[in-house]
Amino acid sequence: MQNEGLTRDRCISGNTIHGYLNDFAKEHDLVRRTRVSTTVTNIEKADSGVWRLDIKNANGIKTKKLIVASGVPSDPYTPSWPKEDFNKPNINSAHVGTSLKTLQSPATDRVVVFGAAKSAYDTVFVLLKAGKKVD
Repeated sequence: MQNEGLTRDRCISGNTIHGYLNDFAKEHDLVRRTRVSTTVTNIEKADSGVWRLDIKNANGIKTKKLIVASGVPSDPYTPSWPKEDFNKPNINSAHVGTSLKTLQSPATDRVVVFGAAKSAYDTVFVLLKAGKKVD
């Protein structure tokens, strides 16, 4: 990523990330494989490991790999997914600031962040600065 677009505290601007991701998507032929403004009505994972997504007003999708990158910056959104036997905190990036005590606790050593917006990048940045392992 370029050095331009860095803020004084060395964070990367949203415009820089947007440009980088667009260039990356074009260079790696991802644009035609990406759906935007699409409503997923249901997600299920089969015993075979294949994910099935039901799409509003469109044909569904079956895939072996699923990346969840959702939400609008001004309207925090946490998607639902199967959470049986999962009892760890689920923190939306909009609430990272109010959850710093939990995130920076010695009891928290590993964190999974999913999403592709600037808020996900900022969350990873905060966690790495706190010495956490980020998946």
